[in-house]
Amino acid sequence: MIDPDRRGSYHLRGWATVDLDLFCWYCERAFGRDDILRDAYLIPRDVRDGGPYRVYHCRGCDRVIHVERNAAGAYWARPPAPVPVVDDLVALFDRGLAAELERKRSWERRFPGKGQWFHSDYVELLRSGGAAAR
Repeated sequence: MIDPDRRGSYHLRGWATVDLDLFCWYCERAFGRDDILRDAYLIPRDVRDGGPYRVYHCRGCDRVIHVERNAAGAYWARPPAPVPVVDDLVALFDRGLAAELERKRSWERRFPGKGQWFHSDYVELLRSGGAAAR
């Protein structure tokens, strides 16, 4: 069974929150569902690509964070995907962007395949645990 806590995060009994990685990928500042629903804006995307997602700006460093919601209602935060050629070229002249690009790539290396898992196997895991998050 999934239960909301005081901050609006959802938990499976005996589990940590069902939401994943709700922190900034750059400065690691945490945020919650209430922040997402209040401050993020919705971006349309084809269902085959995971459906719509939200864009949230970190209150600590103002970096862009993509927040996805799966079919079971859980949220997951991740950095926006790098644009390979453009980002690489600009990073040659901008050390700040080079550091940001390296953090994005480091995040991707640490969590390979997590998006696919979040939208498929994790949904089934949450649904088998009782009800979906709301």
